[in-house]
Amino acid sequence: MLVLTILLVVSSEGLRGVLQDTFAYLASYPSLFLLFLLFGFGVAVASSYIHFHLAKRGNASSTTPLTCYDCEQQHKTKSSPKSNKKAKRQADNVGILAMEVYFPANYIDQSDLEQYDGVGAGKYTKGLGQDKMSFTGDREDGFSRIVFNDFLRNPTLPQYDKLKKWHGAALEDTYYDRDLEAASREVSLALWNKMVEPSCFASRHIGNCYTASVYINLACLVDSARATLHGKRLMLFSYGSGAVGSIFSFRCVRPETTDVAVPAFTVERMSDCLNLASRLNSRLKRTPEEFNGHLDLRQASHGLKSYTPVQSVDSLFPGTYYLVGVDDKHRRKYARKPLNAPLTYVALPSAAVATATTVATHPITAVATSPVAAIKPALVEVLVTGVAAGAPGIVGADLTSLLEGVNCIQRIPDAAKHAMVAKRVVQLKKDGASGAIRRLPVTTINQTIQLAAPMAVVDLVKDFGLPKSLVEGMDDASACAVAAGLRALQQAGLVAGTVENGWGNWRLPDAMAASTGVLFAASFPALDACVKEVSRSFTDPAYEFDRKLLFRLLVLANSQLAQIVGAKGPNAHVNATCAGTTVALTMAQDWIRSGKCQRVVVISGDVASNDTLLPWIGSGFRSLGAASIAANVADAALPFDTRPW
Repeated sequence: MLVLTILLVVSSEGLRGVLQDTFAYLASYPSLFLLFLLFGFGVAVASSYIHFHLAKRGNASSTTPLTCYDCEQQHKTKSSPKSNKKAKRQADNVGILAMEVYFPANYIDQSDLEQYDGVGAGKYTKGLGQDKMSFTGDREDGFSRIVFNDFLRNPTLPQYDKLKKWHGAALEDTYYDRDLEAASREVSLALWNKMVEPSCFASRHIGNCYTASVYINLACLVDSARATLHGKRLMLFSYGSGAVGSIFSFRCVRPETTDVAVPAFTVERMSDCLNLASRLNSRLKRTPEEFNGHLDLRQASHGLKSYTPVQSVDSLFPGTYYLVGVDDKHRRKYARKPLNAPLTYVALPSAAVATATTVATHPITAVATSPVAAIKPALVEVLVTGVAAGAPGIVGADLTSLLEGVNCIQRIPDAAKHAMVAKRVVQLKKDGASGAIRRLPVTTINQTIQLAAPMAVVDLVKDFGLPKSLVEGMDDASACAVAAGLRALQQAGLVAGTVENGWGNWRLPDAMAASTGVLFAASFPALDACVKEVSRSFTDPAYEFDRKLLFRLLVLANSQLAQIVGAKGPNAHVNATCAGTTVALTMAQDWIRSGKCQRVVVISGDVASNDTLLPWIGSGFRSLGAASIAANVADAALPFDTRPW
């Protein structure tokens, strides 16, 4: 501080001379100069001491850091009333302050749909747990298992008497035991009705909401329980396909009322604003015939451009945002129904019969058979003009080799078999008669996969004349798929496919670039590159990270092929496991029929049985019992055989 003060004074021209004279005088008397320095040092120490004690005294009034609810409550009990009052300057809790739920205004009674579909009573109402199912038009764009686990922890409690026969049973034997499932549901019924059922009203009356299900059930609980939730902890659990789940909880806190104002956000206010049960009961009930008509309407309008929806806006809830139309560039325009407009019953439009096409070279026409008819695209003929494939197992083998019956399946080396044994695979097998589950560990190489057809590496630089820098960004599966796509385009006569002086000529004509799309299907894209890089980092003493790794992990075969040939149309990757190529072909057909493009290059590629992935993917199929362990090709390769399984 002293030095800073001196510098500031020196910087002033008016005092510069005075300061120079002062220091010259002090220099003449060393004792006086030393005393001056000690005085400055004492001032600095005193100011630091005072600052420290002021900071310590003010520490009690510092704000409380936001932590979890329980930790915060413990902090409050230890703090003084005075400190608590000052801590109120920060928010005590951060959470949900308001809720809103949208659902369609039309529904069908599931019992009516059971009769209409000719299925048994309870198929939908009990089997699916739905009483009323909402649906849209063209404008509206394991509790019982937990109880069993509790029983295993406390098997002597009287409420678990009906489960005692399963005490000591192997856990694997309980997974598919229907008697246990029924008994657990019976034992847990009272708890279910108390803890879960109050949140299920909306799901039963709307149907499957997928990702929104857990939160619409939370809104349902708030709407029905209201003030009884205060001080209680709520648990939210969601899962997808039984494979991925998440669980979390929070506490319902009552905001404190002050003399100045009433809290703006309360559970009661949320419930009043939601008004969920009343709104659900005000929907319009439709017949199964009308429900089918709505589905036909959705199908007819899918992917259309230059389209105006035909569903009446009157049949939407007030305040609903709805689709006004789609222009010739697929741009969508929306509007909102006025809040004071009523919800009224309007008959759904009749099934549309129209002739139209959305291919860019043909105009869209329609022939209406009702006052309000939907435009339905006619089936545009889609043809396959080029095909190419690379066969595994044999270098140079292609689609012709497969059609001629050339065998590409080979015996797996013992090293690969030992690698699979090292994975400690265990197959679960269900007994057809008793339903019991057996564990079958794979412990010898005779119990592993014996045959495979590894894909040969494709040299896109040498054989196709592609730039090395581009090819280095592809994994093996992408390289195989790109090679097949280039050969298919060459067979169709759309590219020259010549390689001169190491450079390939694979460009589409400029007139075709904007109207050509690309679809890439793969089950295990980028996995080969990932496993190779991770393995190399553990086994190579001179390992250095490959800067091209990210490009190989991003699944870019569709974009890379488009870059090579100059395709500027729609571009996507699809993963539908074994059905990936079939799904990609149907998507390509939809793209063409909807006018998004005039041609699509569909490519697919996987290298699941190479040296890198076979120990992993092969073991995965082996654990499911979906891989043959026969050592003879004639015994193992049966998918298209005439002999019975």
